[in-house]
Amino acid sequence: MFLTVLKGILVGLAVAIPVGPVGLFCLERTTSCGWKTGLASTVSMNIADLFTALLVLVCMALASELTAEYGYIVKIITGLIFAGIGGLLITTRRDQPKPYTPAQLAATGVTTFLLSISPATVAIMLALFPLFNITAQYGLPGTLVGVFIGSAIWSLVILLGGHYIGKHLKEHLSTMKLVAGVIFVFLGLTSAFYQFI
Repeated sequence: MFLTVLKGILVGLAVAIPVGPVGLFCLERTTSCGWKTGLASTVSMNIADLFTALLVLVCMALASELTAEYGYIVKIITGLIFAGIGGLLITTRRDQPKPYTPAQLAATGVTTFLLSISPATVAIMLALFPLFNITAQYGLPGTLVGVFIGSAIWSLVILLGGHYIGKHLKEHLSTMKLVAGVIFVFLGLTSAFYQFI
C-alpha cells in the first residue's frame, strides 16, 4: 500500500510541478486576491488531478484514444480561455488584494477545476501509470490518495510563494499582474494555435 501511495505521489508531482498556465493562474489568484482565493484555486486543481487520475485508470484505453482524437479541440478551447484570462489581467488594475465572496470563491474553484483537466495531464498519466505498473485493478485507492498528496504538496508551494509575494511585494503587484497577463496570452495562444503552424 505504501509503495502504491508513493508512486501516486510521484505522478501527482509530475503532473503539478511543470509551471503551466494553471499553476500561474493559482499563483496570480493568491497574490492578487489573497490566500483564500489561492486555496480555492489550488484545491480545485488537486481535485481535478484526482478526477483525471481516476478517469485515466478506469478508462486507460479510451482516454488514450480520446486524447489522440479530440485533444486538439480541448487545446484550442483551453488556450483561448487562458488568453482571455490574460487579457483580463492586463486590463484590470488592482493593487491591493480584494477579498472574494463565497460565490466568487466557488466560481474560481470551478474555473480552475475545468482548466486543470487537460490533454497534457492525461498524457503524463498515460505515460507514468504503465511505467510504475499502476492499473485500475492494482492499487487504485492508494494511487488516487498519492496523486492527491503529490498535487497538494506542490499546491502548498504555490500558496506559500503567492502569499509571500502578495505580502512583501505589494508595490509591484500591478507590474506582476501585467507580466502574468502577457504570459497567459502567450501560453494560451501558443497552446491553441501551435498545432496549425
